[in-house]
Amino acid sequence: MATNLTDLALTPQAGISGTVNRLGDLINVSGNLNRVSRPTWGFGTGDDEVDQVFEDTEDPTAGALKTYTLDDASMVNPLGGAISFSHIKALLIVNTGDEELVFKGTCALWRAGGATPANDETIPPGGSLLRVHPGAGWAVGAGETIALGNDGVLADGSFDIVILGLEA
Repeated sequence: MATNLTDLALTPQAGISGTVNRLGDLINVSGNLNRVSRPTWGFGTGDDEVDQVFEDTEDPTAGALKTYTLDDASMVNPLGGAISFSHIKALLIVNTGDEELVFKGTCALWRAGGATPANDETIPPGGSLLRVHPGAGWAVGAGETIALGNDGVLADGSFDIVILGLEA
């Protein structure tokens, strides 16, 4: 069970909602658009459960990478407990900087987007990346990493990252 956590109340969600309109001469037509995904997990180690959370804000310098090793207890949860992930259920990355952000790594979570070492994924300034696996999660192998960095060569970048998963 999770290091020093006894409960989590977190719900990732992604979606687009709003109203679409067409103004006419005699009548206005509108419709609602509401497509939202909200997996709900309890606290624990099963398919529909999460027992660990990691969050971080980084400001890498131009061309630098921040590497997270997912299984070596080098990351800590918000209460200071060391984390060694066995499965990742959700990942959120928000590019809060003015430079393109590069997302790369060796874990299944990174490859889930179709990326390869020669084809890193990028997140534009102000953009975000959300990956959710509502079942068992993406398995984390020994020494697997994800890395995020500023693709710009002239300016520093910044990002926020949140990882939900199961501890090894």
